Amino acid sequence: MADTSTRHIPTTSEINGAKLKVLKHMINTINEEKIHLEQGKVKGLSKQGNIAELRERVAGYYGIDLAAPSAPIPTSAAAVPLPVDFEIGKAQWAWARMLAKEWMDAEAEQKEFKLWPTEMEYALSQDVILQLRTLLPNHHIPTSSPVPSDQDQLQSLIRAAKDGDSTALRQLKSLFATDNGSLDLVPLNVVSSSTSLVAATPPSPSTSFREPSQLLQPPSQLAALTACQEDIEVFKKTDGIREVIEQVRDGTVAHFRAKYGPTQDRKANLEEEFGGDLEQFVSFFTFTGAVKRQKDVSKTRAFRLLVEDLPKRNSALEVERKKDCYKDGGGGFSELLWSAKWDSKNKWEIWCEINPDAKDWS
Repeated sequence: MADTSTRHIPTTSEINGAKLKVLKHMINTINEEKIHLEQGKVKGLSKQGNIAELRERVAGYYGIDLAAPSAPIPTSAAAVPLPVDFEIGKAQWAWARMLAKEWMDAEAEQKEFKLWPTEMEYALSQDVILQLRTLLPNHHIPTSSPVPSDQDQLQSLIRAAKDGDSTALRQLKSLFATDNGSLDLVPLNVVSSSTSLVAATPPSPSTSFREPSQLLQPPSQLAALTACQEDIEVFKKTDGIREVIEQVRDGTVAHFRAKYGPTQDRKANLEEEFGGDLEQFVSFFTFTGAVKRQKDVSKTRAFRLLVEDLPKRNSALEVERKKDCYKDGGGGFSELLWSAKWDSKNKWEIWCEINPDAKDWS
């Protein structure tokens, strides 16, 4: 075990409360420390395994008994830095909460909430207006840019047009195009300050922009905003298809559909193929395979993969049904001939018999 006199040692509660990403971050820190202290190629701690295994590895390295009470944090200890994505996530949520508060405050004061600058911030200087009037004598030049655009881009276009760049002049004409005295709003293409990089392409088709006040508003945005709740229900973690089916049967899925949507089910009640017999259903999709270096472990096919198998199964059965051996005297499909061959087997059983590889789940 490495010298622990000059760096932070996580407490029992920190290790026990750490999630998977934090534990992996702790292991990264440990492995970097081992390389630094042992001055050479060393075998680091593995980040593979479940949360309990990672906690044991971290605790083992620091010589901590996870069952013992947490020791006081040393005064010289520095805080364990969180992974970068944790910090990014915290900053994003903080910004979203700040934005939500601004929105709610604006609604409460019956003010319009905008995410973009007002028209005044697109005002053109007198110098720019004079240059545009010289370049475009037959165009109406307003006192502000007709579309949200970068002033630097506009200046680049003006300079390029004054230097004789026909493409830049064409784009300015498009931007300030007139139709019976009214402005036809045309988006400004992105233009580099270098005239050699101005794309020699025709102007973009004109597009009108509505002011935010013209958009339809819900009856009461303030009521909708204040009704938002931070608490969101989540599904309990399932271990295999049995628990997935049980959540369907006990009404959990229906509850979430009613609360969050979609309200329409996809009707993928896979166990119905087995007459609603859950045990038979689970048994059919149970197989033996290796799990994390362990051999001969019994596990079930993931529910998501079963749903993905549905179109493959149905396609294979459709091909099988078209074979001549199932046609009657008139050349049509015969249910009697089908039943004579497959008896009471369901679609899953037939598919796996037609295509043995379909049940290769290991």
